[in-house]
Amino acid sequence: MRQIRVGIRYTRSIMGTSWLWIGLAIVLFTGAGAALARFVVGDRPKGRLRCPRCWYELGAGLDACPECGRVVRAERDLRRTRRARLPLSIALLLALLGFGTLKTPQAMQHGAVGLVPDWMLIAGMPYGPPGNLGKELDRRHWEGEFSSASQRLLIRKSTGLLRESDNPSALARACNTIGTAEFLGQDEAQRHTKPWRAWVPATDVVDVDSLVLSLLPLLSSADANIAANAEQAINALEPNNLLAFPTVFTLAQQDPAKHATAADVASTMLDRPRRPYMKMREVVGWRGRSDSVPEDVRALLASLAEVPRDPEAMRALVRRALEQGSDGARLTSLWLIRGVCWPDDELRRLALAQYDPDNKITACSIVDFAVSGPLDDEATSVIRRALQTTDYEQWAWAVECLGKRGPEAAPLAPDIRQALGTFRVQMSAVPYAQITRDLETPGRLLAGMASGQQAPGLASLIEKLGRIGWIDDDVLAVWRAGLESDDANTRLTAAAALLRNGPPAGFDRAELTRIACESSIGAFGGLNGKLFNDAIQYGEADIPTVLQLLDEHRDMDRSLQVWLLGMAGTKAEGALPWLRNALHDQDAKVAANAAGAIRRIEWCLKHGDPPPEPRDQ
Repeated sequence: MRQIRVGIRYTRSIMGTSWLWIGLAIVLFTGAGAALARFVVGDRPKGRLRCPRCWYELGAGLDACPECGRVVRAERDLRRTRRARLPLSIALLLALLGFGTLKTPQAMQHGAVGLVPDWMLIAGMPYGPPGNLGKELDRRHWEGEFSSASQRLLIRKSTGLLRESDNPSALARACNTIGTAEFLGQDEAQRHTKPWRAWVPATDVVDVDSLVLSLLPLLSSADANIAANAEQAINALEPNNLLAFPTVFTLAQQDPAKHATAADVASTMLDRPRRPYMKMREVVGWRGRSDSVPEDVRALLASLAEVPRDPEAMRALVRRALEQGSDGARLTSLWLIRGVCWPDDELRRLALAQYDPDNKITACSIVDFAVSGPLDDEATSVIRRALQTTDYEQWAWAVECLGKRGPEAAPLAPDIRQALGTFRVQMSAVPYAQITRDLETPGRLLAGMASGQQAPGLASLIEKLGRIGWIDDDVLAVWRAGLESDDANTRLTAAAALLRNGPPAGFDRAELTRIACESSIGAFGGLNGKLFNDAIQYGEADIPTVLQLLDEHRDMDRSLQVWLLGMAGTKAEGALPWLRNALHDQDAKVAANAAGAIRRIEWCLKHGDPPPEPRDQ
């Protein structure tokens, strides 16, 4: 079992409320506190004996009040503190006004539903919160405005509804909630770009496998809204959602028209396999509807669909498929084992024993088993054979995964070093440096290869040299050649690498900033995937140069540079006036990225810059 992790920006609090409302609320709460204190202190007896009903002062020895007739049973009743109800009423009224003042901005922005407490919205889920209430529940969840306690309550309520409720609206809402929670929790890349999201485990441990199985029957619901939300939730619960693949595949095979949603789920799963399992698309078809699916694959998936809650039965089926099945059945078994649960030692050894480097269907997936588990003798034998094969797919996956394991893979470093003298040097240089911490050898080799290289090959070599971090005269010459290239991407790659690693002697930071900025303006619209991973990292001294260039190139696409200003965090404080003016830019992408940059910079100024993105060590 694992947790559904929920991302929250900030719990609903004074964050984001203007200081005018906060100041007024402080005044009201202060008044409420004073009135409450007056009520608590009250009118103490100070030695006087008073009737507890009408507070008439009595003399000693009287056993009844001459004013109201109240009979006195004990002397302590005559020494009570008198507390008037008016201060208490005033305190409650001022406190309610204070809370209302803090909620006023929400009401102004979202209407009266913004005043409804979280617990009330969540309590209404079994009855399917109608109209605006349901939309408000979704909005608060998506925007991360629920507190941790409210999120915990929300997930518990949703998982309970999936097991017990038959209300279509409530089921649709529960599916949507689970999908949203898992999506927010998994999207950890946002941790760096949107640091105002606090990533916390906000729920109890949830049996996600059982949750996936509870969602499966809803895929066949006659209510299109329920089926669509169940599809969204199952797609979000990866990798555990592979447990549902045998069922959705079987449904799609039996009646594609009736079970179109199940076919969509199967299509999504086949669209996201890890690289070693891409051949699954060829085995079962893109949407799980191919008529050419091998019969033993069809039978295997149908059998697995019958026992999704019996792990031992599932293991027995995949074990038999690995031993006796076709290549397609073996690949299907390997994919499901890798996605649903990490194999036990028996299944792992059985999978490794099936390795055949010439088998294009299963070889790469078995290499994945070898490089992802313990590097024992069986795994090492498979990896060495993969490193010697001519099949680039197997070799590349083994090298890439070993590089991520770092020094742990040191016994296999000599095998990777052999590739440094071949045409595979570019692919093996960075992993070799990661494993051995030897930066000089791969750095010198890549610098030697760069001599005479033209774009785009030169850009690729410069990017790898930047990741390795080795610097000598030859490497500096390569970077200079990149900065002087006619290709904008090559110039950008070289400038970004130098800015990220710190410009060596002889390189002017302002000039590097100008080259990086001018090369990316207009060359890449919006966010470029490569630049997201290897983004230009501007310092405080670079900001004036960037702003000047943004003003000079108003006729070109500047949205990426505006986004990078936000990524500079506190170092871009000086850019805030420019960004506020950019909110009204005619280019919608520039205006949108300016809003995001302002929000990120202001957050960083208040809380500090988040840790940098993890990079190759």
